[in-house]
Amino acid sequence: MYAIKVWSTKEENSWYLMRDPTDHVIHCYGRQEKVEAVVKHLLQQNPKMRIEITQNINAHTVKRATDKRHRQQAQEVLEDSNNKT
Repeated sequence: MYAIKVWSTKEENSWYLMRDPTDHVIHCYGRQEKVEAVVKHLLQQNPKMRIEITQNINAHTVKRATDKRHRQQAQEVLEDSNNKT
């Protein structure tokens, strides 16, 4: 799993993992290509942004991200089945 480290200041220890602003779940990516594409897009939006890809993610964080993804997929399936009826 991969996540994106974002620095809020120039201080070396002022980083955080990028997260959803509504539910505060950290964005985790299973494929390196996907996280690299997101980083590239973010740097195009703000070239001065200091970010990097990390694999240093604790198990609880990965579980929360995975649970959120499963909830979203279940909701999409439910919405699709409701639209077909």
